Amino acid sequence: MTREFWLERWRDNRLGWHKSEVNQNLTNHVVALTGGVARTVLVPLCGKTVDLAWLAAAGHRAIGIELAESAATQFFTEHSIDAHASQTAGGLKRFAGGGVEIICADFFDVTRADLPTIDCVWDRAALVALAPDVRDRYCAALQAFAPGPILLNSFSYDPRKMDGPPYSVTEDEVRRHFAKRNIDILASNDVIDSVAFKDRGLESFWSSLYLID
Repeated sequence: MTREFWLERWRDNRLGWHKSEVNQNLTNHVVALTGGVARTVLVPLCGKTVDLAWLAAAGHRAIGIELAESAATQFFTEHSIDAHASQTAGGLKRFAGGGVEIICADFFDVTRADLPTIDCVWDRAALVALAPDVRDRYCAALQAFAPGPILLNSFSYDPRKMDGPPYSVTEDEVRRHFAKRNIDILASNDVIDSVAFKDRGLESFWSSLYLID
């Protein structure tokens, strides 16, 4: 999908992926990600996820990267946070307040110089939002930004029956992208009854959570 595709979705307020509640995989497994101490957590392709506020309230420093500036401004408005606008070292726009920072840029335009030292990553639905031809590049950049643990939420289904996003990313693909890392599967469930994809021909829709260390 192109940058314009996602920007148009934000302009038209077509945000079917946005949830008003904190992702349960994060709340259930945050200690596995952070070791139970305060960390700087990167949340790529963050949108206006409430996970950012939850991480900050738990004592972590949450760093989001999001293409749509409107998503960042909506996040701070909806959480009644007075955000300060500034620029990163590379000249990218950044909003910060309440323990949360959101860099407004294409993920692939961000460099290590734009980020603080990152301890770990919460990929809530970023990898599955990316088309196959850029996923290698994304995973390489992610590991360059954050050599520490990655908590990765991924989906898999029969791609012959539905086009993404979200795209299907199998366990084999995850292991290929992170071949030099230890990977544990913390959860894997067929959630077809709780998603709106049956009408698109799917009989199963697996949600899997990986801890990559």
